[in-house]
Amino acid sequence: MNKLEENPQFNPFAGPEIEKVIYTTKSQSEIWTSCYFGENDANRAYNLSFTLDFDGSLDTPAIELAIQTLVNRHESLRAAFSIDGVYMSIFKQLSITISKLNLSSLDEKSQIDAFEHYKNEEAHYIFDLVNGPLIKVGLIAFSDVKNSLILTVHHIICDGWSIGIILQELGIIYSALVENKTPTLEESTAFSAFANDEILFSNSNEYKEIEQYWINLYKESIPEVNLPTDNPRPSPRTYYGARVDFTLDSELSASLKKTGLSVGASFVTTLLAGFEVLLYQLTGQNDLVVGVPSAAQPTNGMDNLIGHCVNLLPLRSNPTPDISFIDYLKKRKTELFDADDHKHLSFGHLLQKLNVPRDSSRIPLVPITFNVDLGITDGVSFSNLNFELKNNPKSFETFEIFLNVTGKDKNLVFEWSYNKNLFNPETIKKMMRAFEQILQKVVENPAQSLQEIIFQDYTNIYNKLNDTETLYPNISLSELLCKQAEISPNNVALEYNNTKISYHDLHIRVNQFAHFLSAQGVQSGDYIAVSYPRSPELVYSILAIIQCGAAYLPLDHEYPAKRVEYMLEDSEAKFLLTSKALSLTLPKCSNTLLIDDAMASLEQYPSTKLPTEVNPENILYLLYTSGSTGKPKGAKISNRNVVNLLFALENEPGIKETDRVPFISTISFDIASFELFFPLFKGATLVLPDHETSKDGTLLYEMLEKEKISLMVGTTTTYQMLCDAGWSKKLPIKIWCCGEPLPVPVAKELLKRGDELWNLYGPTEVTIFSSCKHIKSEETLISVGAPIANMQYYIVDDQLNLLPPNTVGEIAIGGLGVGKGYLGRPELTSEKYIPNKFTNKKGDIMYLSGDIGKLLPSNEVVCLGRIDHQVKVRGHRIEIGEIELALMAIDGIKLAIVVAKTDILIAFIITNSEIENELDEIRLWRNELASQLPAFMVPHEFHILEKMPTTLNDKVDRTALLEYKSNSESNQEYTAPRTNEEKLVAEIWEENLKKERIDIFSNFFEIGGHSIIAVTIVVKIQKKTGIRIPLSAVFKHSTIEKFAKLLIKENKI
Repeated sequence: MNKLEENPQFNPFAGPEIEKVIYTTKSQSEIWTSCYFGENDANRAYNLSFTLDFDGSLDTPAIELAIQTLVNRHESLRAAFSIDGVYMSIFKQLSITISKLNLSSLDEKSQIDAFEHYKNEEAHYIFDLVNGPLIKVGLIAFSDVKNSLILTVHHIICDGWSIGIILQELGIIYSALVENKTPTLEESTAFSAFANDEILFSNSNEYKEIEQYWINLYKESIPEVNLPTDNPRPSPRTYYGARVDFTLDSELSASLKKTGLSVGASFVTTLLAGFEVLLYQLTGQNDLVVGVPSAAQPTNGMDNLIGHCVNLLPLRSNPTPDISFIDYLKKRKTELFDADDHKHLSFGHLLQKLNVPRDSSRIPLVPITFNVDLGITDGVSFSNLNFELKNNPKSFETFEIFLNVTGKDKNLVFEWSYNKNLFNPETIKKMMRAFEQILQKVVENPAQSLQEIIFQDYTNIYNKLNDTETLYPNISLSELLCKQAEISPNNVALEYNNTKISYHDLHIRVNQFAHFLSAQGVQSGDYIAVSYPRSPELVYSILAIIQCGAAYLPLDHEYPAKRVEYMLEDSEAKFLLTSKALSLTLPKCSNTLLIDDAMASLEQYPSTKLPTEVNPENILYLLYTSGSTGKPKGAKISNRNVVNLLFALENEPGIKETDRVPFISTISFDIASFELFFPLFKGATLVLPDHETSKDGTLLYEMLEKEKISLMVGTTTTYQMLCDAGWSKKLPIKIWCCGEPLPVPVAKELLKRGDELWNLYGPTEVTIFSSCKHIKSEETLISVGAPIANMQYYIVDDQLNLLPPNTVGEIAIGGLGVGKGYLGRPELTSEKYIPNKFTNKKGDIMYLSGDIGKLLPSNEVVCLGRIDHQVKVRGHRIEIGEIELALMAIDGIKLAIVVAKTDILIAFIITNSEIENELDEIRLWRNELASQLPAFMVPHEFHILEKMPTTLNDKVDRTALLEYKSNSESNQEYTAPRTNEEKLVAEIWEENLKKERIDIFSNFFEIGGHSIIAVTIVVKIQKKTGIRIPLSAVFKHSTIEKFAKLLIKENKI
């Protein structure tokens, strides 16, 4: 008891006389900590509140005395807690004041309104955990024969099992009083005895074995269940809740019970298995955790004990598509028996042992909880009264979803309590309907596979998204361009170095070059490599190749020689077209044709088009993209693919004959093919800058103005380069952004500089672009829009099932833009290009993009990045794009790239202006990120760069960033406390975390802190300074530097 005397806030002589003081149990400590962290909202979220509606003449004095007798019988009902949550004081006597409300004089509607208001206030009463009482009773009179009793009790002193005891004993005591008899009750079990047993047991070898069982269950990995939410998770998490109730059909309930009994599974196990299948359907995850409360009273032989004696079991399950439900149920029955043998567990202590990464926006490990309270009123009676028990509605909830199944076997009520900051009520209703459908399928045929059971037909949703069928001419690209040359022969086709080339002249040069190539032996179906500087000659070469029915292979002359050599060998290119100068640096090719020599000889060839007709299915170009094996892979794109793309974008975003389009991308980038063909397809002008201009932001910006560019296609990096170079004023230009994600801040800047902004998306393998989105100024989320003409989008899980809106999966793309696979890579082709099972057309193929995304309810798709850009840091799967967006929303940051290296995140930053003090600026960035993102998503290191390394395709080179090394001060390991407040906080942190020299910018939870230690810290701070810091402040101000500021009087908490 000496520790009691050390706590100045705990006065055993204040308030009612105390009978005894005991240590709180681990489970109670977890609730106390949660209430301290979440303050009033969390406190109310732990209220257990129900109403007893009585029909008959209620003896009011008898019910009041029965309640007081009940309170006096049970230690927990007359308990309160010390300020630090370490002790529970049990009062010798505790007088309960019952509030009364007489509504008998009101009409029925007014009675209902007044009752609902009163019930809501009672159910959400804020209990004082330190002074008590922690039980509240209200009595409402509607008439002489109609009354209701509202009982609200805090979960820290009561659990679901205890509610049953309260009802049983209340009925017995009341009935005895009105019948002038002595209540026949067994001697109550003291909660103090249970608590003492718990402490002894927690130090036993048996408990260590139980704990080890659960540690072993999670030692390989810790799953994170990600339900598709309607809204982003706020940080820190909120407790605002609501509840939706459903009644299950009685016949379905009976059939479900029979299904379980057929394999010896209890009704509870059967319901839980069905719920896990629902979660499998909703999340697409086959590694799930559901929290299931387990009452300790029956296990300990203390059946009539009232108190918080429940253990929250984190039950892990692994549903798979091929297993039948009945086999899954058998499996779960065995696993749950095993879990039941190890149910004497402290959940909070397990979290500490597992070192589960803490995220202030989430509930650790078990965001979803499932409970079954059946027959809680069985055997309960009140003399001369009929009654009905109802759980009161909740406006606060501790879990993301808490599903409580109550009632009787034939009248089951599913009470869905949920966090309303995450879910809309309609979403919860859909979940229950989906659950009911699963249960119906289970009883109809329990031998069905889980895949068959969870299958939901989202076909109509995707049919609407993919209603894109449009008829276009069945011709080759060469034929299409020839027709355009006939339509607009005098239009300027190319401009280069003050030279203008008309469509007529372009057409003649291409025809002559095609005859030249044909004379050299170029035939339909050949692969012809091209490496030549950006110029009219390059354009002639490419257009001549495709007129021959051959495919061009673009080779960037800046590529490493070994990469070019590999492409030439892998493609078995028949010829290499290049310049004399480049031929000296490129790998040797036996069939090299010098474009300069060819141009000098063109006059001897016919100016008419080759007579050969090109099949639209012929490969148009072969483009090599990075491969996961380290060897690039050649994606084959046909004439039909490109023709469809050009027609699809002709009207939206659109192009006009008067448009002037720059050809700035390196020829090895798929965007270059679009830049080349799109203006020539419509009679517009293609402007060719030299190599230096295309790479220099200042020169490129000057060209935009001088050449009156009206439509430009480029990557985010290119546009940022232009802005850096001084592009600030608005130009009459249509901006097409592609190739990289378009962050909201960048979009806002580009909207100021052009007439229109479009975001285009599509992998190389599906012909450059497959969707587009017109970005408006009010956009807060940049989507990639909907599929263009004759293209289809599908969001699928790993079993290729369609996913509902807002559910994250892989973007699969079908339609006329899907290419012809990878050259010489049949296994990879069959893996990525698969039959499109969602259409009725034989031979339709869809491409698995490797991009993750989701379908919005607005029928647009959001791309969330590459699957291989998902990283795992300290047990958390992280989409680094989310961190990058958060960084780029900070004033002063122009570009942010985040990479994961080993087990840390590293941010690379380009700022709008020079930074005077990097350390201070980085601290500001850390603080800003910490206000938006969980601690584990805040990068450990920050590096400020002048420019990002880029690939030859002008994309950020993330591989190069991984190799980056810096001696910057921003990554120093230790920053010592500077102020007295920081020194005090550091001393207390180091003492309780058992660490030396904690950096003042280290995150409390990343260096081993958890909620129990946080409690100790705030109590010690209060002892030392007299300042009471809310426990929630540890989450919000989780570094010494930030926490210490709370001790300065001028700073408001």
